[in-house]
Amino acid sequence: MRDKDLLMKKFTTHSVVCAGALLAACCLFAAGCRHLARYNLLNPQINFYRKARLLPARKDITDLLQKQKDEGRADHISVYFQALDTGYSVGIEEQEGFIPASLMKLYLAMSILRTAEKEPGSLEVKVVYNNLEGEAPAGSLPMQEIPAAEKLRIGETYTIDRLLTQMLVFSDNNATYNLRARYSKAALERTYRVFGLRVPESGEFHITVKQYMMIFLSLYNSTYLTPEMSQKILGHLLRTRFRAGLAAGLPPGVRLANKFGERKIIWPSGTTMQLHDCGVIYHGKSPYILGVMTRGRDPEKLAGVISEISALVYKEVSRQP
Repeated sequence: MRDKDLLMKKFTTHSVVCAGALLAACCLFAAGCRHLARYNLLNPQINFYRKARLLPARKDITDLLQKQKDEGRADHISVYFQALDTGYSVGIEEQEGFIPASLMKLYLAMSILRTAEKEPGSLEVKVVYNNLEGEAPAGSLPMQEIPAAEKLRIGETYTIDRLLTQMLVFSDNNATYNLRARYSKAALERTYRVFGLRVPESGEFHITVKQYMMIFLSLYNSTYLTPEMSQKILGHLLRTRFRAGLAAGLPPGVRLANKFGERKIIWPSGTTMQLHDCGVIYHGKSPYILGVMTRGRDPEKLAGVISEISALVYKEVSRQP
C-alpha cells in the first residue's frame, strides 16, 4: 500500500511539474504570438527578448581608430560590424572606397559553385594547371605581397574543386587565373550584379567595406547558394592561412571564416599599401560578421590595426548579457 501511495505521489508531482512547464511554454508562445501580431511586418525570427547592445562600443571603436591614425599606423580605416542573431550593425567610415584585390576571389568562388549547382559533377572535372600569372589582364590581380603558403605544380592535372580550395585557402592568384580561364565571364558578371557590383573591363575598381560584407551575410544565411555550397565556401575560409589580421585579435579556438586582400600601389610620391580582412566570427554568445579595410604605408602596422579592432569587437560582444 505504501508503494502505491508513493507511486501516486510521484505521479502527482510529475504531473504538476509537466503542467507547470506546459503552462510556461504556453505563456511564452502566447507572448511570442503577441509580438508577432504586433510586429507582423518584421522577420519572425527576431529575438525580442535579447538585443545586442553595442552602442557604447561605437565610441570605443571610433576612439581606437583615431588613436591608430594619430600614431601614423594607418591613413584610413573603415569598419563594418553586424550581429548575425539580431541584425544590429555598426559602421564607421563604411562608405569609403578601397581596392578589393584578393577579396574578389570570393565572387568567383560563388559563381563557380552556382554553376556546380546546375551542373553536378563539374567540380570533379580535371584540368591541366598552367602558369597564367604573366597573362593576367592588367589591373586584375597584381603580384602578391603575401604569397601562397603552398603552391600547385605547373603542368600537373587537378580537379576544379582542388583549384577552388587553393584559391580560397591560400589566396593563390595563379589558381584564380586557371579557374577564370575555365568559366564564362558572363556567369561571373551575373554574380557581380546580384551583389550590386559594376566591375569595369580593367578589373580595377573600388568597393566599400559595407558593400563587401554582404557576401558574408549571404553565405551565412545561404541566400545565393544552396546550404551545401555555402557551407563548402565557409569551410574553406575556416582554413585560411592568413592569421595576422582578424585572427590575431581572437582568443585561441574561436572559429573564423575570413578572406583577406592586399594591394601595393606605387606613386611618384612613394608607396602605399591597402590591407583588408573580412569574415564571420563564430562567437559562442553571438556570431557576427566583421570587416576592416585599411590604407597606409606599412603592411605590418596595418595588420596590427586590424587585429586590435578585432580584439575590441570580440571583447564588446563577450560582455553582452
